[in-house]
Amino acid sequence: MGTFKFWLIGIVFFLLIGLVGFRFYQITVFNLVNLGQGSESLNGRYQATIESISKESFWGVRTKYYEFQITNKANGEKLNYARMDSVEDKILFSVRGDDIISWSSNSSEAIFTGNGIKLILKVHP
Repeated sequence: MGTFKFWLIGIVFFLLIGLVGFRFYQITVFNLVNLGQGSESLNGRYQATIESISKESFWGVRTKYYEFQITNKANGEKLNYARMDSVEDKILFSVRGDDIISWSSNSSEAIFTGNGIKLILKVHP
């Protein structure tokens, strides 16, 4: 009876380890759901990007948000950054559209335009 109990505990332990490993694999490999778009400033010095990101925690809680950033093209330095959480499953910015990002005439700010939303990021906040 003692060896049967030992084997049963061992099998249950390894099944749990396997399930935890499989779940970890699911959230790391299949959690890479993001779409994005970028636009170069009119003076060619900066890059504005928007990404739509969807992540899932180990316990199945989904988080959806948008990331906006302006970087210096010369050295890759992040000059400004903003994050906006998505409200339920409403699409705030269609990142597959062509006219989401525009620049001011002097390249001092990037304008992100979505479904009734306008976000302005300054190059130097």
